[in-house]
Amino acid sequence: VTFADVDKNVVAHEEAQLRTIFKTLKKGSKRIVLGAGLIQLRKGVDLFIDCAARVLENGDMDDLHFVWVGKGYDPEGDVQYSAYLQDQILRAGLQDHITFIPETSAIQVVYDESSAVLITSRLDPLPNVAIDAMSLGLPVFCFDKTTGIVDFLDECGLRETCVARYLHVPDMARQLVALLSDEARTSAIGEKLKSASALRFAMQTYMDGLEDIARGDHAFEVPVF
Repeated sequence: VTFADVDKNVVAHEEAQLRTIFKTLKKGSKRIVLGAGLIQLRKGVDLFIDCAARVLENGDMDDLHFVWVGKGYDPEGDVQYSAYLQDQILRAGLQDHITFIPETSAIQVVYDESSAVLITSRLDPLPNVAIDAMSLGLPVFCFDKTTGIVDFLDECGLRETCVARYLHVPDMARQLVALLSDEARTSAIGEKLKSASALRFAMQTYMDGLEDIARGDHAFEVPVF
């Protein structure tokens, strides 16, 4: 997160570019499945690609397109990870089904254009992308035992719907397709997450918790993941 002033003209330009990109990707009424973050092993970009492969193999890709937004995808220059991600995409036949977009200051457009978010991280205490997505009413999927988001989804009664077994990609692919195939349920869960996250992740709630701890009142504890 940066508190530096962002050039409004730059943001407007990026927004226009992104709208054009997503218009093309969503041609034929496709919906966007989003992943985001640095291109690194910890973020599980390879697992995101594997999830797309499972969806394709199961014949459920017709109305979906997978998009990863983040810094570092460079198959030519990064032979440690990016090159292998590209190879994975090619061998799985996903060239037309997955797109990488560099980090952007117009991330709001990305959320607006997406239908669901996958948190495929192997370890990620409390990813901002998940909090942002849920606050906007987007369903979020993740792996058990990898992130604090699991606890929140559990509290919302969504473990069976949105939490896959530990690094179990087939589980995540199944959950994703099952939910997105039911538009009414997808909308209802999005609204549930939006309301719950507004309460759970509000900055004031967090600050109040810190003040309670400072006073020695441990009835409220800031979660540690």
